[in-house]
Amino acid sequence: MVSMQFCLHYSFETEEKARMMLHNVTSQLRPGGVFIGTIPDAYWIVFDKFGSKYWFQLEDAIDDCPEYLVHFPTFQKLAEEYGLELIYNKKFHQVYEEASQELDFNQLLYRMNVISEDGHLSEDEWEAASKEKY
Repeated sequence: MVSMQFCLHYSFETEEKARMMLHNVTSQLRPGGVFIGTIPDAYWIVFDKFGSKYWFQLEDAIDDCPEYLVHFPTFQKLAEEYGLELIYNKKFHQVYEEASQELDFNQLLYRMNVISEDGHLSEDEWEAASKEKY
């Protein structure tokens, strides 16, 4: 398994870098292996073209870090060229809502201080992860 959580979009500065990332991923997978990736939702941020740059800031941690939008159909097409097959694609809030029905998942989020005592993400965290409101 190869896992890239909120980092593969950095390779989308150029097509050449995206292809190198996919080469690196597929060169490490065994036959039948699984690649898991998480990216920001380009359509929510406002997608323009391949390699569109935006600036990310995280109060008291990150100041003006360049990040790149991923046009998902383009990513999927490139990934297929490297022998990858899409088997699962959902937005964060959908995964969260489904998994939050599971007791073990909720207990893990609470132990990690991700959710409050009432069992929810803060409004700011939810808004950062999804364009939808609580």
